[in-house]
Amino acid sequence: MSTELKILATDDFDIISRRLELYAKSTTARDLIKLELEQEHQKALTARKSQIDKQEKRIEFAENVILMIAAEHPEWFTDKKSLVTPFGSINSRATTSHKVSDEQHTIRLIKAAATRTDDEIQRARLLGLIRVKEELNLEAVECLSEKELNALRIVRVKGASLSITIAKAGAKKGGAKKAKVAPEATVKEAA
Repeated sequence: MSTELKILATDDFDIISRRLELYAKSTTARDLIKLELEQEHQKALTARKSQIDKQEKRIEFAENVILMIAAEHPEWFTDKKSLVTPFGSINSRATTSHKVSDEQHTIRLIKAAATRTDDEIQRARLLGLIRVKEELNLEAVECLSEKELNALRIVRVKGASLSITIAKAGAKKGGAKKAKVAPEATVKEAA
């Protein structure tokens, strides 16, 4: 390996080392700020919890009374679907929902009805009531050979991921100098 390449590797390592120091210090400072803010927020919430609870109970009470009275007067919503007051409005919307006591049993009934009918349109309509989602099992694909993957038009993508780990508090600062060999080893592997 040439001297110039070793110097480059060492300079790069020094830059990374300094940036890791910046990264670690900034991450720690940010986390401390977040922790302080969360503690202040918790303290403020705790101090005013009784006030918040009181308002929550008032909101729940008012909502229950409003909905109960509105339900007793459907005539208020025949011409218009909204009842407007100076403080807000109550809106009425027609809703429909479906309750299925045993979904698997209902699916079996639909499939049986679709099998019994000779009408293709009716069969398609019935089977359209069942959602079916097909997707590749990528975990199973991993065991295929390159030849099998190529036949299925699947490409195995190999990569590497990098992660940054902050040194633990109390670690020796001088320890990083010993690691300067690592970039040179990496350069040799890449050459």
